[in-house]
Formats: sequence, structure tokens, C-alpha cells
Amino acid sequence: MPPTERGSPGHVCLMSCGIPTDSVKRRNGSSISRWLRSGALGGCTNCVFLEGIVEAERKARRQACCNMTEAHKRCLDMGTILYDLGLALQKANDKLRAI
Repeated sequence: MPPTERGSPGHVCLMSCGIPTDSVKRRNGSSISRWLRSGALGGCTNCVFLEGIVEAERKARRQACCNMTEAHKRCLDMGTILYDLGLALQKANDKLRAI
């Protein structure tokens, strides 16, 4: 569906009244995001601004997920290293006690 211009009958601006329209109230969050990305709200300045905010939030969420995955890998690596160090210290302690 091509973007509609502001003021045309097919354009629904979510920001014009400050509250979502009835058609948006019945949708869940993910379908609203798909609807916003579909270009159904294309021509309005407010809607373009809203689309930019949605896209920026999605990119930030994706980056946070990548950061969390990297931190999780580092924690696992650090745990493995600490476990190996503990074993080495235990062996060294056992050798010292044997002397």
C-alpha cells in the first residue's frame, strides 16, 4: 500500500489526537509495529517521526541483545579460566603439603 498524504481519507495519524484510534486499540504491540513499518502511515510528519523513534528503539534493543550475548560469553570464559586456576592452585597446594 503506498504511503498516503496527511489529510487524505486513508491516512490515520496516531499523534493527531494524542490517543490511539479505535483501530489501533484493538491491535497488540507487535502488530502495531508491523503496521507502522508497513508504510500505512507514510506521509504525515508526525508519523515519520514516530516511525523513526520505533526504528531507533528496535536498533537499540538489538544492540542491547548483542551486548548481553557478548557479556554472557565473557562470563562463561572467565568462569572457565577461574575454574582452571583453582585446580592449578589446588594441585600446587597439595604438592606443598606433601613436602
